[in-house]
Amino acid sequence: MSVYIFRNFTVEPLFSNMLEVEFSGYNEIQVPDKDYDMYIWCYFLTPEADENKVLSEIEDFKVKLELVLNKTSKGNFLIFTLDYRNLAIWRLSSNWLSESISSFNTQAYEWASATSRRKVVNISGFLNGYGSEHIIDKKYYYLSKFIINPAINSAFQNWFRTVLNAFEGKKKKCLIVDLDNTLWGGILGEDGIEGIKLGNSYPGNCFLDFQQHIKESGKNGVLLAINSKNNEDDVWATFNNHPDIVLSKDDFVSYRINWQDKASNIREIANELNIGIDSIVFIDDNPAEREIRQQSHLG
Repeated sequence: MSVYIFRNFTVEPLFSNMLEVEFSGYNEIQVPDKDYDMYIWCYFLTPEADENKVLSEIEDFKVKLELVLNKTSKGNFLIFTLDYRNLAIWRLSSNWLSESISSFNTQAYEWASATSRRKVVNISGFLNGYGSEHIIDKKYYYLSKFIINPAINSAFQNWFRTVLNAFEGKKKKCLIVDLDNTLWGGILGEDGIEGIKLGNSYPGNCFLDFQQHIKESGKNGVLLAINSKNNEDDVWATFNNHPDIVLSKDDFVSYRINWQDKASNIREIANELNIGIDSIVFIDDNPAEREIRQQSHLG
């Protein structure tokens, strides 16, 4: 499969597992004469101190993306959403910035809905698993314009492979999710229902958006399950009583809310649902838990 990627930073290492891939120059939107099987719009916000410049950049992205979409009539087109994670922490509470990013992402989905050739890639699905301090390595950013820390390149490639498989119809049967810092921000056992981050303001809106995508996956036939180290009564109280929660207990066909190791929980869920381990996707914010899963050959 031949792939052409429009980019504004150094993203080559993220896609190094693709055999036939070419990249635009930084911020270049000229469409090649050659036709490709797939085009990818992979733009990231600049870690800029001036908020007005970031807002202007987002509007510029809209203009450029629309021009590119109008020039590519063949091949599939994947559009990466924008995310807050690579911006300065002090600026994340800005309502203007939050609304501008949301506006871009909404527009991306509208453009994608115009044709089956276009799909939106929600980058938050990957970045939710990392703290903002792990996403960018400032040394590599200033040396080579690496917008994503090289230390997580492999994890990105595994995640993106799953995204491509879904787009190509190789869908997984079951999505198993952690809870703390995955479906909501914070730790339920420490912060309580009122203290977890979930709602219309940052960072709760990221988790809200993530839950909405999970809800849609369930409606489209994906089995949903929970695998969390938590107090079960507290969890269901949260699902029943939090004013902004999107998902409900009824959305999940299986759950393991206990203090058992998560690898064992995944095997139990697979046996209960009578599906193979290779048909499961597990999302957890804790790198240690993800590593245990990989070492246990749980995909």
